[in-house]
Amino acid sequence: CLAGLAAFASDCLFSFPAERIEHSLYLVLFGGIILGSYASQSFPGASSLKPTPLKIQWVISFLVIAAFNLFMGSKKYSFEDHFYRAKSLEMEGRYQEELAEAEKGVSPFVTIDINATPIQVRSGIAYKALKNYSKALEYINRAKKYNPNSAMVFNNLGTVYTEMGTFDKAIEALFKPAPDGKDK
Repeated sequence: CLAGLAAFASDCLFSFPAERIEHSLYLVLFGGIILGSYASQSFPGASSLKPTPLKIQWVISFLVIAAFNLFMGSKKYSFEDHFYRAKSLEMEGRYQEELAEAEKGVSPFVTIDINATPIQVRSGIAYKALKNYSKALEYINRAKKYNPNSAMVFNNLGTVYTEMGTFDKAIEALFKPAPDGKDK
């Protein structure tokens, strides 16, 4: 178990911030085994103690929390899968497919990736590449609602305005003032 915890720690060190649900599951598993071993060996007469039955309220509470965590984990995994598929399709220049993949990834439960980028940015980038600037602006502005301080959102917004030839709006988007009122 200690070797498993060491592997968990080194994995987290090199894959941060890409935490997965499996990481938490392994940590709880190893921690439970260590605590169980400690409890059975640390108390005098611990092996002769009779286990007390669990109350139904605790079991139901645990099952509800576990079901919620599994549900959210599956939603996050699905979001990340579609987000990174859309990103790879952009790199291949397959923008129509990127749009479809980004649409599949839209979820009311998970809205941004590990780098704080909303999935709507992927759609905005695809529409920009397809020269549909009104749709690109629509999706990038949606992304701005999810993360109003994302440099990627404002960079893409400025790029769309530049390609449209509206340079004043591009400059405004690219030089967004800092929250304290000073220019960045």
